[in-house]
Amino acid sequence: MLIGVDFFLTHRLLVSNATRTMYVTYDGGPLFGLTPHGARTAAGAAIDLTDRAGAPTDAEGFSRRGAVLAANHKLADAIADLDRAVALAPKEARYYRQRAAARLADRQTLPALADLDRAIELAPQDAEARLQRARLRLAGGDRPGATIDLEAADATLAPSSAPRLTLAGLWDRVDRPAAALTSYDAWLRTHPEDARRANALNGRCWARAQLNRDLDAALADCDAALKLAPDRPAYLDSRALVRLRRGELDAALADYDKALRLAPRMAWSLYGRALAAAKAGRADQAARDRSAALAIDPHLTERARRIELE
Repeated sequence: MLIGVDFFLTHRLLVSNATRTMYVTYDGGPLFGLTPHGARTAAGAAIDLTDRAGAPTDAEGFSRRGAVLAANHKLADAIADLDRAVALAPKEARYYRQRAAARLADRQTLPALADLDRAIELAPQDAEARLQRARLRLAGGDRPGATIDLEAADATLAPSSAPRLTLAGLWDRVDRPAAALTSYDAWLRTHPEDARRANALNGRCWARAQLNRDLDAALADCDAALKLAPDRPAYLDSRALVRLRRGELDAALADYDKALRLAPRMAWSLYGRALAAAKAGRADQAARDRSAALAIDPHLTERARRIELE
């Protein structure tokens, strides 16, 4: 049985691992977002499915209802409820962070950033607010500000914390592969069956490839990621860099070729293929690929130099 997030927001569930059974409590309101007619219990008694939940009266109630509305993409109503939560409890950082998320979903970037600034002012150790603000700062070109937020989040998050995967990806975006590698390691150790393992394995492979470190382990990570998600261009690109580092030029070129068939304008793959082609003595191909890559992203040479590829 597949159950969506909205169901978990509105119902209580109890799981028995011993009997492999899930129990769903009924606490009022329509089940599964429906209002069925003539519903009856197993004994044949009619069930009243009318939702009689009262309107919120305090900040936490408005926060909860705002979260449900946001999950149902009713963003204007969600923001209105979160406005009430903030007004009733202006010193509670969590409500500002919630409203920032709703405003971002509604493409209100500057008001969302103001909410995150206030949330962090009230709760400097709020790692989720730090990560949200780091993303916005990166989108605005503020790498130093984003790095400050990432360092604060890194110092706060537990090694097993789920947001470490987000943190690892953001470390990569500010060119800190060693920090990304540490977070990917921590997350993978504690999430053995998570659906996002392929992304994490690819991220760790990519971090090691950039650092030119533990290349056998990097190759194993990329192979595992591609086994979970075959034909993903970014994963092929990561493995190609590992193979380029190992001097396996034919294998690297094959991976770059496949990645570019799937995503022809992936600039880094074009640039990486140019490097591999040059090392393999294919000067014409190297020149063509390098020119095409730099036409898409003129900063690739600088990036390659930072990880000592050139």
